[in-house]
Amino acid sequence: AMHLDLEEQEQIDQIKHFWNRWGNLISWVLILVLGANEQYLQQTRILPNESSSDRTDRIKQAISKFFDVLYGATSLALPEKIDNRYQLIEAVGRGGFGEVWSAKDLVENREVAIKVPRPRRHQAKALLDLKQEAEKLRGLKITGVPEFYDLCSLQLSDDKKTVCLVFQYIRGQTLKKAAEERRVRQGTSSESRPDWQWIANTMANVAEILQQLHHLRIWHWDLKPENILIDELGKLWVVDFGLATHDSQRL
Repeated sequence: AMHLDLEEQEQIDQIKHFWNRWGNLISWVLILVLGANEQYLQQTRILPNESSSDRTDRIKQAISKFFDVLYGATSLALPEKIDNRYQLIEAVGRGGFGEVWSAKDLVENREVAIKVPRPRRHQAKALLDLKQEAEKLRGLKITGVPEFYDLCSLQLSDDKKTVCLVFQYIRGQTLKKAAEERRVRQGTSSESRPDWQWIANTMANVAEILQQLHHLRIWHWDLKPENILIDELGKLWVVDFGLATHDSQRL
């Protein structure tokens, strides 16, 4: 794994911030340009024929893989144990903000998920954001939202430390990955149809979770397939409340 200093990490973060803001637009422009060019090559018999949907998916996958490499290019140098309580097991997620690890809570004897932030030049702001996220989730009991357990400390170096969020561990996969696997099983030809029943049930379950949050005046603001988990029993969970707000914060 490659480890970067704070200045290098800040540069990576700037690239990721730019992509988070403009990535979708850039992707679709590239899809249109490259797709039109490939269609011309197919008409001139330089490339084999394929459906427009297959071509679009292939270009999107290529762009996605590039930025998956970008987001996963660096891993955090972590101790085997955090706060002398949480024994790290394996990284289960990685993104621009940091990493999510499965771990064993040696006090409560249970498996947990730990959200570990990357070190940043503006570390004080990052710490404040984490503590605010913890406050939003503390004591929150909602079906479909992992329970928040603890805010623990992590020593990054001799003079720097950060905090980590500890949650109920959900064993499963993201909605994005589940949808991709279903699509592969059902076939990717232009004749294959989406499983509308599964899509409708999924959206209805997500809406129920959001309804509970909105009843408490909590707004997620970052709902996407990567932030929805499906556990081994098929139950849906909404995660990552880093951008969430409460009505009291919007006044």
